[in-house]
Amino acid sequence: MKNSTAAKEIKSNIIAKKKFTKKKTFVKRDVYQEVTDKIIAALEAAEGDCKKLPWLKPWKDSNTGASLGMPHNAATGRAYSGMNVMLLWMGKEDHSSNGWLTFNQCKELGGNVKGETGTQIVLFKPIKIVEGKGTPDEEVKNIPMVKFFTVFNVDQCNLPVDAKIHKAADIPEFKDTTVSEIAKKLGAKMEVGGNRACFIPSADLIQMPNQNQFKTEEHFEAVLSHELTHWTGGKKRLDRITSTRFGDSAYAFEELIAEIGSAYLCAQLGIQKEEIQTGHESYIQSWIDKLKDDKKAIFGASSMARQSNEWILENLAASK
Repeated sequence: MKNSTAAKEIKSNIIAKKKFTKKKTFVKRDVYQEVTDKIIAALEAAEGDCKKLPWLKPWKDSNTGASLGMPHNAATGRAYSGMNVMLLWMGKEDHSSNGWLTFNQCKELGGNVKGETGTQIVLFKPIKIVEGKGTPDEEVKNIPMVKFFTVFNVDQCNLPVDAKIHKAADIPEFKDTTVSEIAKKLGAKMEVGGNRACFIPSADLIQMPNQNQFKTEEHFEAVLSHELTHWTGGKKRLDRITSTRFGDSAYAFEELIAEIGSAYLCAQLGIQKEEIQTGHESYIQSWIDKLKDDKKAIFGASSMARQSNEWILENLAASK
């Protein structure tokens, strides 16, 4: 009887110990899939109302009426880029500022977060992996590590009056200029006339309707920014365009790149891009299908749009 009782106590202690020492299991988040799902939801919600696309942000500064430009880190003034621009635009709807801070940056400035929900953006960090170490085939590879981190809009922070908040850093090449002037400086061949706005790869030519056919000069410039982004993908430049057949998957994907690149350029120049070009609504379903098929597609499109933007900036600087 005593042995039976002792055995039960031992068994009970083992079970209790297992419960106590049981490790927590963490589910690894699929950053690519989560971001893609968010963009797909925004695109699906935008069908029939193209002004709701995640890269179209018509907000203006409530005080000056000027475009708020690209989202930036308010502690450093550094602009965010690539996929994070879109994620921050999507997280900004209720805020007047385009400046963002991490929780620690807010604290270092002597402030605190108001208890509101932050916006998750993506950190890309290369990690060096050594394969075949100690062998003749040893190779060092850079593997991208992707993870979420959270930032808060300046409006979500209680900051001291004297807190050193940075505005977005100026880009001299984009100051006091227009898309038309940029296209001219870059040597883009452009013809004005007719009823179509397009880039013709075979002729390396941008075709634009007359400016008086647009609602405003700003609308003309916004459409031209789309075609100029296409132009950067020409063979003599980034050699990105793989299809000229209207309606196929590659053609639609290039349109996605041009739309995002156009939004970036307009934001940097202070142009209000409030709608996509007439007729481009038909691409939305193609974009949704592409993103559902490839969870990294939107990251690729935003990266190529960023490359286009950087190519324009670098070549403007070189043209001086």
